[in-house]
Amino acid sequence: MFQHDPAHTGTTNSTAPKISPTVLWSTESKGYASVAVAVADGIVYASTRDLYAYNASNGEALWSVPNGGESSPIFAEGIVYTGAAYGTAYNASTGTVVWSVGKGNSNSFSDVIGYYGGIFYTQSETGSAQARNATTGAIIWTSTQVGYYLYPAIADGHLYCTKFNGSAIMRALNAYDGTVIWQTTVSNQEMQTPPTVSSGYIYVGCDDRNLYCLDAYTGSIVWNYTTGGWVRSSPAVANGYVYFGSRDGNVYALNGSTGEMIWVYRTEAPYGYGVESSATVADGVLYICADDGKLYALDAYTGTELWSYKVDSEFDPLGVRYRFNSAPAIAYGNIYLITTDHFVMAISGNTQKQFAPQSTLVLFFIAIVIIIVILIILAALIRKNKKWFFNYFKKIGEEESLLFFVQLV
Repeated sequence: MFQHDPAHTGTTNSTAPKISPTVLWSTESKGYASVAVAVADGIVYASTRDLYAYNASNGEALWSVPNGGESSPIFAEGIVYTGAAYGTAYNASTGTVVWSVGKGNSNSFSDVIGYYGGIFYTQSETGSAQARNATTGAIIWTSTQVGYYLYPAIADGHLYCTKFNGSAIMRALNAYDGTVIWQTTVSNQEMQTPPTVSSGYIYVGCDDRNLYCLDAYTGSIVWNYTTGGWVRSSPAVANGYVYFGSRDGNVYALNGSTGEMIWVYRTEAPYGYGVESSATVADGVLYICADDGKLYALDAYTGTELWSYKVDSEFDPLGVRYRFNSAPAIAYGNIYLITTDHFVMAISGNTQKQFAPQSTLVLFFIAIVIIIVILIILAALIRKNKKWFFNYFKKIGEEESLLFFVQLV
């Protein structure tokens, strides 16, 4: 699921690599790069027009479905949901179709999907929002008041949508019946990023270079923070901080309540491309991709770079720069990504071959020094108290061993 959960918090309890990693496996798919993969029950699901399922441990292809969707897939209750044919559910183990809206032709996709409490949300071929029974595909409600929007964030029975084209409008809908609860015009420029919901706040980026914080219950703007470029990175929220990237090439951490800047980190991505990837936080580390083709691991509390890894090519074969906006998915101690040149990969923290020899050598020398110090102290004590040591070891039946050792000393 995009950014880990329906609210898009981008936070997981899984461990992830804290030292410079290696590629565990990588396999090429066909079509277009979606924003994120889904990982569940030992399987990685990736939709790049075709839908693929890979073994999460070794990258072995398990099954694939032609024209299986372009949106980031969603896994729930043994089913994988995509926007193929404006909404299709697949058996997660076999790839067989459970149900499908079946609208349009083989190239008809909805990039707008969500899942919450047994309801699958998608967008119809006419642009209206739809909620369907996730098990059967039956329509629960349809709303024509929303217009084109991106991946909705869903929390506390509310579905939060950002209008994609025209002015930046945020809407809150009742997740169960589709009625509009509130609507706020945030800016006269576009919002081309899905929102994030956490602790009663909505966080969303805008092309006016701001990250906005709105009250999730009223829609009122609480604060905004201005960056040096468009903000098309969906924020991650953890530890009371909001993490996001900007086209100015920076990654930001703000206080979630006040909008105060905690730290800022400059990537090597050029201005105007920058950071459009959505962040993921795991075990105190922030993981985010940038348009320099790198995956960055930053200390979530200080912004200090722990490592960066060149994952994706910066340019296509014609020399046109890619936008590496994959949102890292973290599970089983690994990072799963889909690159702009259509590779699905797993990045592991198992770096024994690269780092163990050096670490082992250091530990060996430390151990030798400790042993030498202990022997020097022991020899000095024996020289000073030979009689006491002799009597002590004699009492416990080790006289011969002691006499030999004392004579050596």
